[in-house]
Amino acid sequence: MRRAVFLVLVVVAAGAGRGQTVACPNTITVTESAETGGGWKSTSAKAERRFERVSIYNGKQGGEMNLFLRCRYRGASVTLDMDLAAPLQTCTFTFELQKDGAIGGKPAAVCR
Repeated sequence: MRRAVFLVLVVVAAGAGRGQTVACPNTITVTESAETGGGWKSTSAKAERRFERVSIYNGKQGGEMNLFLRCRYRGASVTLDMDLAAPLQTCTFTFELQKDGAIGGKPAAVCR
C-alpha cells in the first residue's frame, strides 16, 4: 500500500513573501566518470537524475549564517543548494512513501 505524504515546513522570516517561489529542479544532468587502475580506462557519460528529497538547513554555508535549501537526486551524490530569501514563509515537500519506507513516485519541493 502506498501513501502520499505532505510535509509542510514553516519558515520564520521577516516580511511577507509575495510572488516568490523556490522549487528544486525536477531533474539534473550529471557527468559520471571513474578513476581506474590496472590498465583500465574509463569513459565519461552524462546521466539524468530525478529529484528525490529536500533538506532545509539553518546554519553556515559559505561562512555566513542563513537558511538554505538542499535538493537531493536519486543515484547522485551531487546536491543543489540555494539560500532562502527572508520573504519566504512556507516550504512544502510532497512525496509517495513506499512500503519499505523509500521515497517514491514523483516527489516535489516548493517554498513560497
